[in-house]
Amino acid sequence: MSIALQMKASENWLDERTTRSAMMNQDGNSAQQMPVSKCEMHLEAKVEQERRRRYILIKEYNRLTSAVKERRDTLTQLRKVINSQPATGESKDTVEWCQQIRQLENSREKMKIKMKATERIQATYLFICEHLKSELQAMDKVMVQKEREVLRGQVKLEKAKKILECALPGVHNAVDEMVQMEDEFIAKGREINGMLYELAAEKKELKHLIELSAQSGFKEQLQGTEEDKAYLASPTEFAQSAADNQCDASVSDMKLMEDMSALREALDFADVQKAVKEQLLSEKDLYEEEIRDKTRTLAELELHYTELKFRKNPVTTRLDKLKEERLEMLRQEKGRVQRLQTELHNSQDQLDTIKQGVNNLYFLSSCGPVEEVISISCMDKLEDIRLHLQRLRHRTKTQRPASGVDRDRVYKLMEDITTQDMKNNRRPESPPDPLESSEDEEGCCLTREELKRNSARLIEANQKK
Repeated sequence: MSIALQMKASENWLDERTTRSAMMNQDGNSAQQMPVSKCEMHLEAKVEQERRRRYILIKEYNRLTSAVKERRDTLTQLRKVINSQPATGESKDTVEWCQQIRQLENSREKMKIKMKATERIQATYLFICEHLKSELQAMDKVMVQKEREVLRGQVKLEKAKKILECALPGVHNAVDEMVQMEDEFIAKGREINGMLYELAAEKKELKHLIELSAQSGFKEQLQGTEEDKAYLASPTEFAQSAADNQCDASVSDMKLMEDMSALREALDFADVQKAVKEQLLSEKDLYEEEIRDKTRTLAELELHYTELKFRKNPVTTRLDKLKEERLEMLRQEKGRVQRLQTELHNSQDQLDTIKQGVNNLYFLSSCGPVEEVISISCMDKLEDIRLHLQRLRHRTKTQRPASGVDRDRVYKLMEDITTQDMKNNRRPESPPDPLESSEDEEGCCLTREELKRNSARLIEANQKK
């Protein structure tokens, strides 16, 4: 009984060792085939990787099966040796010792697996920490640069504000002066218009008086005209002085316009600085939000690391999860490959049908021998068919359309010829003699079934080529 228990325990131990080694090899291969990379692999690279992984797994499976066979052979030999030896009183002690040895070996293997898994997790954790630290340092540098740019923009904005504050009273004064000058110009214009109206009325009166006093005397008339000229010269001088005042006002208007343009430029510069400041503040908020996200992810990774570190059996769950993920990926790849194979098969069938139709059309259009039809490529056949169709189209265009009478006459002539020809006349004129041989039927034309068989034979020969 103790020998049977020992043999059963050794078998269980061998099975556990084989499964554990297969799981370790699969975990190692999966860890080697999962590099931390940001870009996804192409489809061909993934297919090649899956093929290599499958080849490695098959090779490992063959190696393990051969090892299991060798162990089984050794086990059978040990069984034979144990069965041949007589039973002793120390079997219970030996069984207990063997069980203790197996327990120690199992615990050592488990500790090795756990140590390897923890080393991998620690390496990935350190790599992620270094990556996050480098990104945080770069973000700090960018934040310092952005803060400097914000300070520079604030200084420029303050300068623009000071310039604006200094220019505002001058602008207000200039506006007030412009309003006053405009009022003065309007009043002066009204006065000048009134004076001109009065002068025009006086001129009309003087003309009337001159016409009336023409009879009184020439000297008096001359005196009156001289007085009128002197009187008229005075308003022209007044108009000239008014024009000078208007020129001075235009110069002051130009100065005011220049001041207004400078003020507008200052206001535009202030608006630009304000927009730049808002943009920099928004970028600062974005970078702060990104830093908070990175710190949050770092805290989550640290928590995950502590959970993995103090969990009882994290390796088995991780291996099961990886195994399920890989199996799901393999199923998806298999389904995709099967879909591609079906699509390829359908496209190949369509291509074969197209080739068959091209061959039939070429055979009908060329009526050449079968050997020449088979030796020509499909593209050459299509080109010949296209040329033949062009020739037929040209002939139909150039040919004179046949009238109904000519067509009926031609049809009747063809019917007469075919009926008179003995090869086409299958019905005998006299009842057949059973003693006669069927030599007359050998010269008849081919039937529909024979034509179908010949065309099918031609297509099969072309497909074999």
